[in-house]
Amino acid sequence: MTNISESTSSSMENMKDLTTKIQTILGEASSVIGMLNSFKYCAKGVVFVRAKLAHLEFMNKLYDAIVFKKTYDVVEHRQCNFGVFYYSDGIKEFGSDFDFKALEPYHIKVHDLGKKAMEFIKNGRFDNAFNTVKEMEEPLALLKKYLDNMIRRYI
Repeated sequence: MTNISESTSSSMENMKDLTTKIQTILGEASSVIGMLNSFKYCAKGVVFVRAKLAHLEFMNKLYDAIVFKKTYDVVEHRQCNFGVFYYSDGIKEFGSDFDFKALEPYHIKVHDLGKKAMEFIKNGRFDNAFNTVKEMEEPLALLKKYLDNMIRRYI
């Protein structure tokens, strides 16, 4: 029983260390987002840079919620800033772009898994939440891939 407790404590310390490092990176990313917000849509690809950073931050917030046992509301894929853009101006401007169309199911999956993880957190099932966030890595990587393609093409 002591070994399990020590292992859990060690894992939690590792998670806290990881979260601290990610928060540092995201703090720097937030300053980039702030600068990009001042440009709004002067370059078509800025919205894809902001979407990429926001969804990385979304995943970090989920890890943070697990480590610090805190909850927050997770929005549906159509309600995040990128989702609002995607289903309005985005479709008008980029609707025929292969990568723009290809990223949609991964964007949906990231949000669905995020909502599922948060439900686990709300119910105190932190191991399940952690596994669900880990499951987000693949769809998030594919979302980033398509966003990167859009960034390269439009910036």
